[in-house]
Amino acid sequence: MAPTKGRMKNSRKFSIVFALLLTLSAFALPSCSKKPADVLVGKWSVGAATVEFRKDGTLTSMENSHIATGTFKFIDRTHMDLEMIEGGANHLIPCEVVVNGDQASITMTVPDGPSKGEKYSVQLKRIK
Repeated sequence: MAPTKGRMKNSRKFSIVFALLLTLSAFALPSCSKKPADVLVGKWSVGAATVEFRKDGTLTSMENSHIATGTFKFIDRTHMDLEMIEGGANHLIPCEVVVNGDQASITMTVPDGPSKGEKYSVQLKRIK
């Protein structure tokens, strides 16, 4: 069967879309190869607070004169354990992390107490 004009047009559209997708994936793949912690490293604002994630896995959170310190460790590409040290007590908080450029969302699961198992999310914006 000889190709018709309509089929050739659709085939050409498919080729253009396919080439575009290949080009875009070439740009996306290098960012996928980064470790999740590398993407999170830096200073972020969370409302009135500032949080700094460092390459060594430590973090500092500051709001007004209140400072909290802790550590973070990624379990996989989207989950990390956050250990906050506050008032002499350590709190291990499991988190789900989504970073999209200069925006991030961290959903934390309350580890203990009357609210155990409840989840709450914070939205972060990278400070440049």
